[in-house]
Amino acid sequence: MAPRYEPTYLDPHFSDRFAQLPKDAIRNALKLIGGLANTDPLLGKPCGYQHSTGNLFDCRKLYFDVDENRDPRWRLIYRVLPSEEHPEVIELVTVGLKYVQDAAGNRQTIYVRAGELLDRI
Repeated sequence: MAPRYEPTYLDPHFSDRFAQLPKDAIRNALKLIGGLANTDPLLGKPCGYQHSTGNLFDCRKLYFDVDENRDPRWRLIYRVLPSEEHPEVIELVTVGLKYVQDAAGNRQTIYVRAGELLDRI
């Protein structure tokens, strides 16, 4: 059976980033993606605006981890297209740890990556 809302990927490295997650985190993320695609595209919390990320008002975020009973460290950032009022596609923007360090050791958030992928910053 085809998903009700077709998932697509914005991040060209989404599958690589997803494959780097621990197996239990992948399992939990797949449950969330299945919920988005088959049931409720508005399942995630709305993102907002920050100077460091740009305007992410059209994005939503889902939290997950290896154990559903711990504070979630990973985020899945996505958009509902063409709009939340008329959902057709779930665009998975990016996935990964909430906080990441670049090669220079600077700490950034996954929301900065989402802003860069969307050309918002």
